[in-house]
Amino acid sequence: VLTGGSNGQVFSSTKDFFKYDPTTDSWQQLTDYPGPERGLGIGDTWDGRLYFGFGSNNNGYLNDLWVWDPATNVFTELPPCPGGGRDHPALLADSGKVYMAAGGNSLGNLGDMWVYDIADSTWSQKTDIPNVRHHPYQFTINGEAYIGAGHLSSWYKFDEDNNSWIQLASL
Repeated sequence: VLTGGSNGQVFSSTKDFFKYDPTTDSWQQLTDYPGPERGLGIGDTWDGRLYFGFGSNNNGYLNDLWVWDPATNVFTELPPCPGGGRDHPALLADSGKVYMAAGGNSLGNLGDMWVYDIADSTWSQKTDIPNVRHHPYQFTINGEAYIGAGHLSSWYKFDEDNNSWIQLASL
């Protein structure tokens, strides 16, 4: 559990970092996250590491990306996303890439899509997801990104080879 609300206040910002051990049914508090405190951030894991960022705090919307290595318990800041800060985007880490799409900020719901290449440490913009949205659900299957819902019923699969979205059956 990384950052978010405290004392039942969903939109308060923290730097808290906890790990749950299902074997002992207990929580361990880890060293505080070194980046800006936030609520409404998002993360995903790939290759044994956690990729985390975005969200907001009292200073505004965040566009940062961090990686945490549990073997060393060290966070490393990665280049920020050129697409700008936002709450509730889709964020997926798989096959050497971090996919970030949609979300919302003071401009409203967003539909832009960005991909961070972990080996090259670079961001590239991709085709916008149809139908802007925030709070989407997301997952990968065999290295392919699926994003949908987000207060809508539509679902899409990202076709990376053609930089396009394939509409799937609506929920």
